[in-house]
Amino acid sequence: MKFNQVRAGGWVALAFALTLACSSGVRAEGLYSGDLPAPSGMEVEWQSVPGGGGTAIKAWVREDLILIETDKHNLVAVRRADGYHLWHCFLETDIRFSPSVSRTNVLVNVNNYLIAIDKRSGSIRWKLAADFIMSAAPLLVDPPLYPKEYTKEWMNLETIVVPGWDSRMHCFWSRGHMSTLIKGIRPGEDVIAPSFDLFKQWLKANKGGAFNLFPTKLRDDVLYYTAENGLISAVNLNGDEQEPYYMMGNACTELTVTSSSIFVGARDSYVYCLDRLLMKKKWTFAPGKLAKATIFADEPATPLVYIPLEDGTIQAVRVIPSRPARKNEFETPERFTESWITKGDGIVTAGPKYVYIGNGIVGDRAFKSVSAVDKETGKTVWTDSSGGMYLEYVNNWSNRTSGARLYTVSSDGKVISYKEKRRDTAEVVVKKPKESEADSEKPIILKKKEEASPADPAKPDEKKPEEKKPEEAKPDAPAKPAEEKKADAPAKPEEKKPEEKK
Repeated sequence: MKFNQVRAGGWVALAFALTLACSSGVRAEGLYSGDLPAPSGMEVEWQSVPGGGGTAIKAWVREDLILIETDKHNLVAVRRADGYHLWHCFLETDIRFSPSVSRTNVLVNVNNYLIAIDKRSGSIRWKLAADFIMSAAPLLVDPPLYPKEYTKEWMNLETIVVPGWDSRMHCFWSRGHMSTLIKGIRPGEDVIAPSFDLFKQWLKANKGGAFNLFPTKLRDDVLYYTAENGLISAVNLNGDEQEPYYMMGNACTELTVTSSSIFVGARDSYVYCLDRLLMKKKWTFAPGKLAKATIFADEPATPLVYIPLEDGTIQAVRVIPSRPARKNEFETPERFTESWITKGDGIVTAGPKYVYIGNGIVGDRAFKSVSAVDKETGKTVWTDSSGGMYLEYVNNWSNRTSGARLYTVSSDGKVISYKEKRRDTAEVVVKKPKESEADSEKPIILKKKEEASPADPAKPDEKKPEEKKPEEAKPDAPAKPAEEKKADAPAKPEEKKPEEKK
């Protein structure tokens, strides 16, 4: 009887251990041992398990996800916050352009089909074919609110913007409704499921039959894109177009859109900076060579713009903000000064003190090695090439959720996140006020005790003899007048009695 109980308990413990191992095999928590090698000045934030599904060939950092494409046509999603493997989705062939990630969907182009993948589960929501050949990556915008349930009437869902080789910019609505897939013999036996299609919202033809070769950027519900006619266009989601800006050459880089500016490199060997709201030129910079890859605009605290050039160098430009007109002075427009130049093929990410530059392009948005460069001097502090692929991560380091990170992806799909170490100066600054506050509290406590002693004559008798000495020292000076008062004590009450009778 006891043997059977022990045997059953052993099987239960074994099953519990297996379930625990399976559940922990997907999570990244607990996998960091503390001995993982990290570049100088950085530490390992988390490490994920190998993703599986083939060898990693491409990877992207998009919003809160890290997407990995394998050679077996699997798309793996890893959560950027903690390295948790969310899902993997099998696709029939390679992804043509970089994916677009929204609040609830991941949109990819596979064999000229638009495929929407549920961001939470990894299941394919719909797969729709366009009536034209796409020329750049699509862009998907979620609706403010999804319907609670589908009905037999068509309902507009996501907004999809994609350029085509027909020299046009296409904007669709994805629509959904409940339809009968299989009609049963008896009433109520019909198989009903939601079906989807694409509905044309608006269409914009490029002047001169120009093509769109770079992805569209979205900022504050306004679409910004370039074409092979030298124009930078701005169109809102309803199709209302603002007057475009004309460059002297076609764009050779993607648009970098910030809250106030637009940066782009052109084939006339100039880098243009435009006012995003007015679509007017702020300044132009001539580095002498064509720009490439992605232009990185840093935070206002360190107003630098990093421009990768085709000769394998990175040109840093410091932006001097505009100044309004003062008395007896003219308004000073925004301008720039050349800061420094160093070797590199692109920007990986940036922090408050260092910018991390990638060397050796791998895939779409990755590099073989990374170097930390001081922002003030442009000198290389260290170089690391131990990771597989260092992913490009355009961040805002002043935001806590968007700090400087180095994401590396190995061939087996394992992802490691490195973050900058906290500086020692911050700890010293925090400790100093604590010590000063502790010293300031001591005299306050002593004063309260001294004030309480003359009010209650019984309390000083209970105090320590050390505290009595300073209190008795004060009445020692007027000791003689105190004796005189005691001698006159009987005379005072006699004087008071006649005063009371009167």
